[in-house]
Amino acid sequence: MSVPELKHSRNIFRLVAFQALLLAILISVILIVSINQWVNTSIENAHLQQQESLMRIVTLVDNVIQPTLNEVRNGEISRQEGVDVTRQLVRRMTYEDQNGPNYVFMVTYDGLMLVQPFLPENEGTNQWNLQDINGVYIVQNLARVARLNPQGGFFEYYYTSPNSDQPEKKISFVKDVPELGVFIGTGAYQELFIRQQRDLLVNAQWILAGFVFFQAIFTLYFLYRFHNNNRMLENEIIERRKAQQDILLSEENLKTVFNSAYDAIIIHSYDGRIVQVNQRMLQMFAVDQEQVLQKTVLDITSADENSRDKLLEIWEGIRQGQERIFEWKSRRLDNHDDINVEVGLRPIHWYGKDAVLAVVRDISSRKKIEQDLINNQVMLEHAQEMARVGHFIFDVETHFVTWSKELYRIYGRNPDMPPPDVKEHQQIVKDNAWQKIVDQQRVALETGKSIRAEYRISRPDGEERDLFVIMDCLTDATGKIIAHTGTIQDITDQKLINENLRASEERFRTIVEQMSEGVVLVGEDGRILEWNLAQENITGLKRGDVLGQLIWDVQSSLGLPENKEVRREKIKSAMQAALNSGVSPMFNSGHEVLLHLQDGTIKTLIESVFAVHTGTGYRIASIVRDITEQKQADEKINLQVKKLKGLRGIDLEILNQSSLSEILEVILNQIREVLKADAANIISLDAKLNRLTPIVSYGFKTDRSDCKSLRHFSCLPWQVMNRKGFMVIQKNDKVGTNCNCLNEEGFATFYGAPIIANQKTVGILEVFFYENTVLDPEWVDYFESLAGQAAIAIETVYLFEDLQRSNVELNQAYEATITGWSKALELRDEETQGHSDRVMHLACELALRLGMNDVEMVHFRRGVLLHDIGKMGVPDHILLKPGPLTDDEWRIMRKHPEFAYRLLSQINYLKPALDVPYAHHERWNGSGYPRGLMEKEIPWEARIFMVVDVWDALISDRPYRPGWNKRDVINYLRENSGVLFDPQIVIVFLDMIDEIGDDLPIYGNSQFL
Repeated sequence: MSVPELKHSRNIFRLVAFQALLLAILISVILIVSINQWVNTSIENAHLQQQESLMRIVTLVDNVIQPTLNEVRNGEISRQEGVDVTRQLVRRMTYEDQNGPNYVFMVTYDGLMLVQPFLPENEGTNQWNLQDINGVYIVQNLARVARLNPQGGFFEYYYTSPNSDQPEKKISFVKDVPELGVFIGTGAYQELFIRQQRDLLVNAQWILAGFVFFQAIFTLYFLYRFHNNNRMLENEIIERRKAQQDILLSEENLKTVFNSAYDAIIIHSYDGRIVQVNQRMLQMFAVDQEQVLQKTVLDITSADENSRDKLLEIWEGIRQGQERIFEWKSRRLDNHDDINVEVGLRPIHWYGKDAVLAVVRDISSRKKIEQDLINNQVMLEHAQEMARVGHFIFDVETHFVTWSKELYRIYGRNPDMPPPDVKEHQQIVKDNAWQKIVDQQRVALETGKSIRAEYRISRPDGEERDLFVIMDCLTDATGKIIAHTGTIQDITDQKLINENLRASEERFRTIVEQMSEGVVLVGEDGRILEWNLAQENITGLKRGDVLGQLIWDVQSSLGLPENKEVRREKIKSAMQAALNSGVSPMFNSGHEVLLHLQDGTIKTLIESVFAVHTGTGYRIASIVRDITEQKQADEKINLQVKKLKGLRGIDLEILNQSSLSEILEVILNQIREVLKADAANIISLDAKLNRLTPIVSYGFKTDRSDCKSLRHFSCLPWQVMNRKGFMVIQKNDKVGTNCNCLNEEGFATFYGAPIIANQKTVGILEVFFYENTVLDPEWVDYFESLAGQAAIAIETVYLFEDLQRSNVELNQAYEATITGWSKALELRDEETQGHSDRVMHLACELALRLGMNDVEMVHFRRGVLLHDIGKMGVPDHILLKPGPLTDDEWRIMRKHPEFAYRLLSQINYLKPALDVPYAHHERWNGSGYPRGLMEKEIPWEARIFMVVDVWDALISDRPYRPGWNKRDVINYLRENSGVLFDPQIVIVFLDMIDEIGDDLPIYGNSQFL
């Protein structure tokens, strides 16, 4: 080899030596990274195991307190009672972990510590502002985590354990208990965990140092051998060149692998800027390389502020040397849609600078599958619960059994307990069925076929249940049986239903045969399947003759012969439509049917028709009841009700004092509607003139008001009167020939009854029929009752007219008496002559304007006429004194209202008129007499009259003064409105005076001006 070549070889040797060292360093770096990844994965797994342990403990506690929470939700206990019971349960739940004794704490959302077994002095104290060495509020953050995470969440902080004086890092898992307003949780100190991490790192460092040492020895040995074997330099050069080519190819392959990786790979600088990505990242985030290199890690994460803060916290941990694998939500850069990803972060060196490697995997599909699996599991559990079906899997190798939730409920077994083993299962199976199941399993193992079996079990609560099981064998790819799987259904209720159904069918058959109603069942093809004994009795057709026959053939034979074919086609069309669809207008509503039997008998039936769904089609069933006798009875009852209503209507007309013609018209209507007579006539008898006169009638062709036949004593009405009883005449009878009603009117039958009142015949009720009619006794009784009602009506009308006449005469006597008293008073007191007549006119007019009704007006008028009747008790020397009265004389004069009260209160019909005589001198302000009444204590009638009385007194002349003019009296009334008089009445009175105007009469010597 030439010197230049040797020099070149030496240069190559130096280059190869450098490359060897570099390769050793690269391998060491790869090893360091791998060990670090292994260490970090181990630490992360240990951390996850610790978190799962905390979650499992809190979940166990939550399951224990669930019965108490259910009682609170259902209102069986109060919320405070629930807190007390839960507090006692949680206080007893201490346990041992790798750090020593541990406990479950319970805190209210306002910071009140309810459970702290190891620091009992803290129980019942408020720990809301408790802080760790970093100033973090422990209880506040635990409460926030519990509220924000209904399924539970973690929180890390520093806390001093009871066995140490120094605060240690602690992680706690808390869960919300909203029914009680508290949260529960437990925690674990991290000191032991951190020491384990430190030991793991130390061991990893020793392993790495040993490997580097051996790698250095190997590299030196390699260089030494390379130096000593310089003779093979050319071959080495060739090999080195080949190695260089391989390295270049490896780098190219590594780049290809980098860009072909399924996961997105992102290199970040420590400040979060993206410095390198692979092709998968560009596809996942929908961006090109130039755009993404301008972005930061926050640009591709979720827009949620809490997520950003959490990511920054994680990033800071990575910068401190941590490695993290976690699930996250990133977002595309084109449409900003969220992407569910799994992210692995670790610190690396990239071209001599600190960087962060992110491996991002799109787990959107996996998350959807996981959610679908959860949903499917929930739906499966719900379906099994509704169907009372559970399933199990038995591992042949491990004998491990897995039960579904519903199987626990079927067996009545606590879900927290493991499934029963073979021995226990054998004990709960009843009736020696276990051996049969074992034999079937053996056959299944030999043949690989599924088995089906029924057996009965005894549950822990003592209840026995019937079960149905289907078992199959699961095999691996080689056909080896690896597990038994089975589905178990609780068929207790189904068996009970089947037994009840069989018993019900037997009872149905017995009931159908014993029913008084006819039962018919028609099959899908229209042929009769059922025809009970009652149906035989109703139709006269025997069961053996109709079973298997078409229903429309049988039913059409029960109609009129001339309509048989038409009836058959109509029934056939309706029945076939109902059998095809299960729907028909005749379903579910009872309807009447007329049945024409072969012997000519007609029956009325009530038929209810309905469809019966058989799964393959429809059958038609009908229930028939014979209501012929009921219909006849109903018609009789309705007729009796009509008769009673008619008599009641006549009574009401009599009680309502209707006119005689109106009452008799009602009677004729009853004859027309109930007795069904073609014509009727009511005739009155004038006993003085011995004359018959028709009052009301209907149905005649001629006018009955001037019937000449009634003048002959031989006519039918006179014969009824002479007989003084019920009379029937047929057209061909010899009697009654002098009456033309039967001949001229064309009637064939006559019925007559006398109308007798107070043992005197006052008229005749007669009815006519165009046909020869023979009526039953009930008809005759009602006819005579109507004649009696007519007698009562005639007598009542006559009595009422007499009573009205007497009442008018009595009222006239009353009014004459009252007027006479009023005139007698005026004759005694000449100065008030004409006073009563004048005030009567104005007072009644005023009362009408104020709304007084007619009844009140009668009593008011009487009170006005007698308002001064009490002056009859005042001595003449006082009453007739021409000059002013003394005080003593006034005291006597003011007693005249009391005299009026004593006089009139003894007369009953004048008591309603007492208010005016007794209170017309009272005044609005209470200054009046005799009782000093005020305002509305004064009777309304007296308040009306006092205004008119004062008006007439002031405007009229008196011996001791002349009368006032109209204007002065009006002013006086206005001034004293609301003082002496009711202001509302004064207003109406003055409006009335103004309206009457000059039509007012002249009083005394003065005129209205």
